[in-house]
Amino acid sequence: LSSFPSDMVASLFSTDVHHQNPEVKSSLETLMDAGVSGYKLLSINPNDGISDIVLQWGRLRGGLFSLFRASANPGLPSLVAFSISSLINAECEVATIQCNAGHHSSSNIFNKLVVGEDILNAGAYCILIRDVLDRVRKEAECKNNDIINNQSSIAVANCMSALLSSKDSVLHVLSSQS
Repeated sequence: LSSFPSDMVASLFSTDVHHQNPEVKSSLETLMDAGVSGYKLLSINPNDGISDIVLQWGRLRGGLFSLFRASANPGLPSLVAFSISSLINAECEVATIQCNAGHHSSSNIFNKLVVGEDILNAGAYCILIRDVLDRVRKEAECKNNDIINNQSSIAVANCMSALLSSKDSVLHVLSSQS
């Protein structure tokens, strides 16, 4: 899906499409719920290892990232902004658990195969919002007209909503002792 044009991907998240075809909204919500619930797979027990389901969830997490990035036209649809906020909050929650377990603890999620530099870093969804805001700013500077400015205002509002909804979780994990 993420390889389709941005306006086409963004239309998947349109409330008009959801009113006409509720199955689309239901399918998207199921994907997003799976992304969020995957964080519940966290285990800090070194004997647990990395299961196939955790690896598959890591791929889903990356796929959602690509889909959300592709949906930015010019900004994030409100359903995507809400989903990103949920993903950020879930990631911060398990990062806090991981930090509280100590710096010598192992993790079946935070490692080079699932959530790490070689796959998709922790915090990638915050970076996605930054990138979307940067793109909106550049577009608004290049095409200064009322339509673009209105779209930019909506795009910025959705991004800010996602950031504000997740700020407490992010600040909490950043202030963790480990």
